[in-house]
Amino acid sequence: MAFASIPGAFFFSKLAVEPIIISWLGENAPQVGIGTTLGVFNFFGMISLIVAPPLTGNISDLTGSKVFGFYIAIVLLVIGKICFLLTNLKSKKA
Repeated sequence: MAFASIPGAFFFSKLAVEPIIISWLGENAPQVGIGTTLGVFNFFGMISLIVAPPLTGNISDLTGSKVFGFYIAIVLLVIGKICFLLTNLKSKKA
């Protein structure tokens, strides 16, 4: 089950979110460094797919519940959304 869920999460996250973020990066990143910008974006996206499952497993082993892994994911998503929102507000004022 876990073997199938990791590629499934990769597949659906790439299809759902990445086109939106890549189009935003294409509009807001300097055109001189667009390749580097997209490369760094993909690097951090792939690192999170590698680090998150073992980290969540360790948290689950320590606490005896998988719920805390989801709480951490929610907090990280909210932080990311706030950063994205603040960046958009800053670019609209300029």
